[in-house]
Amino acid sequence: MSSPYRLHFPPNFFLDKNNADKILRLAEFGGRICSYDVLETSIIDIKKAYNFYKRYVHLIPEEMVYHSKIAEGVFKTDFGNGESIISNYNKTPFNYKGTQVPAKDFIIVK
Repeated sequence: MSSPYRLHFPPNFFLDKNNADKILRLAEFGGRICSYDVLETSIIDIKKAYNFYKRYVHLIPEEMVYHSKIAEGVFKTDFGNGESIISNYNKTPFNYKGTQVPAKDFIIVK
């Protein structure tokens, strides 16, 4: 069963470069974006947040079964469907089993 507790951040949160690690943590733990108001000026923010979110949205209903640190600044989150998110908080890319994880980004592996 999926946890009822989720991280939520408003779309304008994605514009602040100082939030890079917090944004990455959103994916690492399967967090959702939320927006309580939609103004014409916020459409770009919402689109940017959605583009980030849609990379892992299919994992939201999945149970998070394991979370571990696999290297300094790199974490692996395993989900019930057999997929994992590899989150790289470092300023340099990380090689995970032959697949490059970009700096300050994540990948999904099976």
